[in-house]
Amino acid sequence: MSPSRQFPPLSVWYGTAGIIALLLVFLANEERIPALARHITAASDANLNLERLAVPVPPPAVRIVALGSSKTLYAVDFDARFAARLGGSQVVEFARITWEGANFWDLQPALRALAAHPPDILLLESDLLLLDRGAHFPIRQNLLPLEQALHHVLVGAGGVDPNFGENRGAEQFPDAQECRIRQTQTQRLIYAAHLNTTRPSSSVSRQRYLDILGALQKAGTQIILIRLPRAAWAEALVPASLARIDSAILPQLARDNGFLLWAVAPLPDTAFCDEAHMSAAGRELTSQWLAGKLMAARGNHG
Repeated sequence: MSPSRQFPPLSVWYGTAGIIALLLVFLANEERIPALARHITAASDANLNLERLAVPVPPPAVRIVALGSSKTLYAVDFDARFAARLGGSQVVEFARITWEGANFWDLQPALRALAAHPPDILLLESDLLLLDRGAHFPIRQNLLPLEQALHHVLVGAGGVDPNFGENRGAEQFPDAQECRIRQTQTQRLIYAAHLNTTRPSSSVSRQRYLDILGALQKAGTQIILIRLPRAAWAEALVPASLARIDSAILPQLARDNGFLLWAVAPLPDTAFCDEAHMSAAGRELTSQWLAGKLMAARGNHG
């Protein structure tokens, strides 16, 4: 007779579960401990192409910087192409700096460069201030290869490719068939699950962000928050707690800190490739709208 299999007592299982729970709580709150924050690697720093900000812009030329995640990447034209939309006699240097899946703290290298070379206008994707897109703890960086492999399995090779030389003008958009793949019912369920695990940034981290923006304001930079829409089907999936951030907290945050808030109006389904990344048609609509807003604002200020 073979010996019976021995299982650990319940106390061991409970103890293990407790340790795992404590670890998850720690990881969920690590943004309160700046020393543990995940920093962009040297390679990622270079990929931001921050050399653009070190080039002097002599008056009366104006420098405008757009800072955001891949939502901004797909919504706004790259540097010279967007600057050409602004027209007029005044020279405008425009720089779009983006990083896939970024929150505000992920873009620290760009923020340091902006502090050294304050732009006249900073267009800031509002999600950077409001949402925490994931843990900053270094373990997540170590698990990125696995995360990317799972993304490839779940989404397929035809999805939106992040960080495709985005800060050096290597532009490309998925075709219509690839975008349809991104909007299947399965992908919508995956996005709904993602939304339900997305959390607002903490008051501690948000104040850190506001302190950085306040320093830029003192140096003469006008801060404009840009609220980019999701596809209509994706907006319908947003939990009430996150929707309230956009409807109430964001306007109040802008008023309290002297920021302008520009919200892109809802766009048709053809403007999106997936839940929030715009198609070429969506970028055309958004870039033209944003250029018009900037030209009107510059006209009002002489």
